[in-house]
Amino acid sequence: MLYAGFAAVIAVLLAVTAVGLFNLGQAGDGMEQVVNKNDRQVGLMQEMHSAARERSLSLQSMMVIDDPFERDELKLELGHWSAAYANARDQLIRFQLDTEEYALLEEQHAQSRETGRLQNHIADLLVDGEDAEALHLFYYQALPGQNRAMALMEQFIGLKRAQNHAALEAVRGGLDRSYQLMLGLSLFGVLLSIAVAAWVIRKNRGAIEALSEAGESLEDEVLARAKIEQELRESELRERTIRENILDGVVTIDEQGIIGSCNVAGARMFGYEARELVGRNVSILMPEPHRTAHDGYLRDYMQSGNSSIIGAERELQGRRRDGSLFPIELAVSEVWLKNKRIFIGVLRDITEHKQTQERLNSAREELEREVQRRTAELRQSNSQLEREVAERRHAEERLTFLANYDSLTELPNRSMFSVQFNTAIAHARRNDKRVALLFMDLDGFKQVNDTLGHDAGDELLRQACQRMRSTVREEDVVARMGGDEFTLILGDVADRDDAARVAAKVVEAMSPPFIIDGEQCDIGVSIGISLFPDDSDDPDELLRQADDAMYWVKRDGKMGYRYYGDGESAVA
Repeated sequence: MLYAGFAAVIAVLLAVTAVGLFNLGQAGDGMEQVVNKNDRQVGLMQEMHSAARERSLSLQSMMVIDDPFERDELKLELGHWSAAYANARDQLIRFQLDTEEYALLEEQHAQSRETGRLQNHIADLLVDGEDAEALHLFYYQALPGQNRAMALMEQFIGLKRAQNHAALEAVRGGLDRSYQLMLGLSLFGVLLSIAVAAWVIRKNRGAIEALSEAGESLEDEVLARAKIEQELRESELRERTIRENILDGVVTIDEQGIIGSCNVAGARMFGYEARELVGRNVSILMPEPHRTAHDGYLRDYMQSGNSSIIGAERELQGRRRDGSLFPIELAVSEVWLKNKRIFIGVLRDITEHKQTQERLNSAREELEREVQRRTAELRQSNSQLEREVAERRHAEERLTFLANYDSLTELPNRSMFSVQFNTAIAHARRNDKRVALLFMDLDGFKQVNDTLGHDAGDELLRQACQRMRSTVREEDVVARMGGDEFTLILGDVADRDDAARVAAKVVEAMSPPFIIDGEQCDIGVSIGISLFPDDSDDPDELLRQADDAMYWVKRDGKMGYRYYGDGESAVA
């Protein structure tokens, strides 16, 4: 039974150790597989994200150029980025996705497909020269749809990051469970050692009690003594057999610390033969300072009866015959035989256990370092992606701005003017209102530009725009048509006099001299005015009419304004 018990302990120790190491390996492999899979999925979604953005940029480039051949080439680029998007999505869909991931991917694809159809339609409109309708569809339908598709892509990427975090937490949980399992094994070994020691004590005590029950008669006493001696010999033989074959070391000492017995396992543990230890002080098995102080420990215990080692298991160092030290676990119990106090020490060499624990700790630390390294890589990758997204967003915003606004004055350009003029007319038509269009050209600008240079001319244009803006309402639109030509859209005009008052303010605002690089520059402004619906209900016709009225002003002396409806000979 004893052999079977210790064999079972060893088997359990090896099995639990193997399971613990296997769990650590599985946890690390599982974490690496999950992280690699999620990294690949995030990379494919980023490719889809990039293809969608490049497609949008190609479409915006089509809107800011007039060359039909370049527009055809950019339309071909739309097809290229669509193919790149489809290829990345085909690879992503091959992964085993859970319900939430698949639903999110399908929702995003449906939105991207609808946006792509609309973008293709806008591209066809641009190729056909229908810029106004294309711009309206792009800004009010295609661009919001594109933003929703991008948001779904970023939501998918965020979901994969959350899965990486959950995988790391699962690995930490596996490590904690393995650690608890190893602690449980150690506790089991301690309990078994105590049980063996208690069993040996009970056997010896039974022999002594049997000896004290000798018979009254001499013959009976002789027979009883012979029987007791036989039982003692058998008990001693059993004890010696157990002690010599047990895997743990068993050492007995008396009150002076002299070794009374030591089994083979204990002697071998310290590098001695068992017979070499009997009769010697047990302190030879201890390192300093315990070796010198051991006898003092015993005297203190005899006098006070207090000891921190009796009945408790503790870890300490043993000293081999060659002077080397090694870790042991020691459990000491106390018994009385023939009114003599005997101390029994059960010792176990835990060198392999400590080495195993150190390997486990090293593996755990290595795994923690790997987790930290991969986490840092993911954090760096996420930061890089966020920077790229921010840069792309800034580039898109800048490209959108340049497509619709004049870079010098930051006023709406001719393209944006068309959109806003059409919108103002549509609003006026619904609400039975008037819209006034003022076409303005700076008088004397070319002379300043030729005399002082283009930089001075640019600064003059910026200052002139500031004066124009200062004379109109916040909701009125001032746009630069090109060169030194500007337009002003006045919505909700009550009558002709409203437009005339604004035109007079602009003429007055341009009258004071401009100071450019310390030079005084005198310029003026000629303004032509057309009214919706009085003069026409067609935006292009109204623009032509205002342009004609402006040229009548220049022909008649400049620096004034004129209504188109007044005819060529009328003066405002």
